[in-house]
Amino acid sequence: MELVEVKLPTEQNNPKKRGTNWTSEEEILLIEEVLKYEETLFGKMKGSGVKGKHGKLKESTWKSIAETLNLSYKNDRDNDTVKKKFNNIKQRGKEKIDMLRRPKTGGGPAPSSLTASEDALMQAFEGRPQICGLPDGIDTDAT
Repeated sequence: MELVEVKLPTEQNNPKKRGTNWTSEEEILLIEEVLKYEETLFGKMKGSGVKGKHGKLKESTWKSIAETLNLSYKNDRDNDTVKKKFNNIKQRGKEKIDMLRRPKTGGGPAPSSLTASEDALMQAFEGRPQICGLPDGIDTDAT
């Protein structure tokens, strides 16, 4: 009987490379670029045949933002990484703002302050409509 060695794909055979860390300047440039093309990336397109065209337009816009970042900071980030980073900054910034406005009761650590990039994004979003709870926090049907 002959033994056959089977090689399974492992991290040694197929290593995943970790990307370089984002600097705060790079994050701020990302936010500036996204806000510059905000209508294209997040706005509604009208007309016939929009679904296919709009997706391609969004994709090419994210690619151009990634190229701008890569040229400025000599990195090799793709458009999916850039898009994910922007969404993460936006989500974490909103969570921190919410914690600062309505701190949890019961002690615990103080909420962390906003980073420079989160602060820049939240200043850009200031004055825009947002969903918030009732001021008194009680909603009843009683008259």
